[in-house]
Amino acid sequence: TVYPAARKRLWSTEFAWFTNPPNKSTGDPPELAATRTLTALHELWSAGVSHVTWFAISDDAPALIQGGGFYYADGNPKPTRDALRFPFFASQRRHTAYVWGSAPRDAASLVTIQRRTKRGYRSVLKLRPRADGLFSVRFRVSNSRRGSYRALQPGAGSLTMRAAPFVD
Repeated sequence: TVYPAARKRLWSTEFAWFTNPPNKSTGDPPELAATRTLTALHELWSAGVSHVTWFAISDDAPALIQGGGFYYADGNPKPTRDALRFPFFASQRRHTAYVWGSAPRDAASLVTIQRRTKRGYRSVLKLRPRADGLFSVRFRVSNSRRGSYRALQPGAGSLTMRAAPFVD
């Protein structure tokens, strides 16, 4: 038992997703690492985690395992850095899609959810995030095939994410 007997915040510290390069033994390709990071952030949020701290800023930081930084050792940014600027997760089953994210701009600004089509992107939903910037919503889509989605806010955009399958 942890005292006092009150609700406690749950944090995840030293989180990272390793990339190849530079980590050939445990790293994922950079784009896949970014997608898996977003999925993990959604899962952490679903489990009640309120704060996540990243393991290392750069791959040149001294660490037991290399490759978990936002930047390569040469200073160039990884896709994971861009993913965390506007965290966004999407899933879809048949005609129901679900999106979750953390809007980086003023919570008063609308977030537009777009689906990729053969001709570009089509807006499928506009929503207002909570005061803390978070949003999560299910909505109906006309196409039953899993699609790719992104979230936009004035001056900011998430990475495009292929919708993961979901189970209720």
